[in-house]
Amino acid sequence: MIRKDACYIIRRELSSGPKASNELLEACARESVPKSTFYYHLRQLVEKLHEVEEITQKDSRGRLVKKYSLVKEEKAKPKGELKASEGKG
Repeated sequence: MIRKDACYIIRRELSSGPKASNELLEACARESVPKSTFYYHLRQLVEKLHEVEEITQKDSRGRLVKKYSLVKEEKAKPKGELKASEGKG
């Protein structure tokens, strides 16, 4: 049996739509992924790999709720965009 890592589980859960962090944590807990590992990989997906984005929404009571969703392809890799340091020698 192939052991699934936290990144795989997070991507799989987010493929069905935006989810709150506690929903993602529960999915990782079902696969025996430690809490610290889950938060580490979620942070990596958001900040370093830019595959997941944070979305802030209002719930039925008007409170702000942070959810996560997969980044769309065209948003993840814009074409023709150069960094400021590129092209300058």
